[in-house]
Amino acid sequence: MNNDNSLYKSVKYSKLLPSLLPLLSSKTLNPIMEYCWEKCLTRLGLKDENLQTLPSNFQTTDKYAFGILDGNVWKIKLEENISKINFSSQNSDVQVIEDSNDYFDEHLNINLFKSYMDEIRELFQKLSNSKSEYKRKLKQNDQNLVERIIITDKLLQVWKIKIIGHNKIMLRVFKKADVKRKWELTDTKITKFNVSDARKIKLLEIKLFTDDDIILITTIGFLIYHFNENKKSMSLIYWNYLELTYPNVGTLNFEDPEFFGDFKALLKPYYTLQFNLPLLNYDSFKICDEWISYVKDNKGNLLKYGDKLLSFAIKEHKLDLIEEIYKKCISWFNEDLGNNWMFLSIITSTTPLLNKYYPEYILRYSLETTMIIDHPFYSIEYQHTKSLYSFQYLQLVDLTRSILWGVFYFLFCIVK
Repeated sequence: MNNDNSLYKSVKYSKLLPSLLPLLSSKTLNPIMEYCWEKCLTRLGLKDENLQTLPSNFQTTDKYAFGILDGNVWKIKLEENISKINFSSQNSDVQVIEDSNDYFDEHLNINLFKSYMDEIRELFQKLSNSKSEYKRKLKQNDQNLVERIIITDKLLQVWKIKIIGHNKIMLRVFKKADVKRKWELTDTKITKFNVSDARKIKLLEIKLFTDDDIILITTIGFLIYHFNENKKSMSLIYWNYLELTYPNVGTLNFEDPEFFGDFKALLKPYYTLQFNLPLLNYDSFKICDEWISYVKDNKGNLLKYGDKLLSFAIKEHKLDLIEEIYKKCISWFNEDLGNNWMFLSIITSTTPLLNKYYPEYILRYSLETTMIIDHPFYSIEYQHTKSLYSFQYLQLVDLTRSILWGVFYFLFCIVK
């Protein structure tokens, strides 16, 4: 991450911040370590000893920092100390961070949820064993399947979730300054899903991980929303399609309007996950247009999910989306040839599909990544589809090693 300030703001994600410490520069890390070092000395009864010098060469884990001082290795506990730091009083840099930087809120990386993996597993494990309970609720038209209210621990924020029609989820956040004040609507967000009229979205499990992050497990999938307190706005930051129920069509069984799938089999990738949430499936893009925008319009999201989104666009013949993704990858690569070369892998990973459906992108890619061809020793043959068919004796000039491997992969897939 280029901006340490954004990581500093994550103090409100007390479980997550220790995992981010290795990404901080020494200028930003030192005030944190000075605080933890002082607390360590106090706890050990060594505050009056001649140990005020901060250890050097810190290496951090999720729970501890290890530093060297006078030839000794010191182990400093982090997790409980960091959440107690009064960041706004450390130095002027922190005050600027607290006042102005929204980067962390705006572009929360879903990998940070690894700190909550145990709780997420437990949530899906519970759901996998509750099929009969939800069938009963569905028959009884339980209101909790279409509307919920979640109040945060401090009683100063409320999430209201409601199913609208057959294909929309509406979330609203209400806040108040103190317990005596009235609730004020802060933001409303409606997410639309491209499902048939026969599908009826139902709310199954809902859980708050922080006041600003909420997980929804529904009959059509798993969603995580984030509320940006500074901008007073919500965004969908994770979505994966699941078909936990499907309409009971073509029978006269009116008591069971929907069939329930095999919860244990369908949810196994979630309650057995280890460190990261499952990667997106094809239908996640097909069912939710908002998710397409979330992925393609942000560098980090595109880098993580771009190969799947581009594959989806090619298979669905969404020409405008293909062009937009392609241009973004080339543009961001050109911004920083050394650090942004991974954007090219989004394109190269879809080489077989591009060669099959849109081969003109292959030649275009070669030209736009400054491939220099030695003409006397180079031959091109074209099939009747006008796709690039074979290459021989390529000479690449002034290209990074990363681009060379990318081009090699392109050519290998084509010749193959």
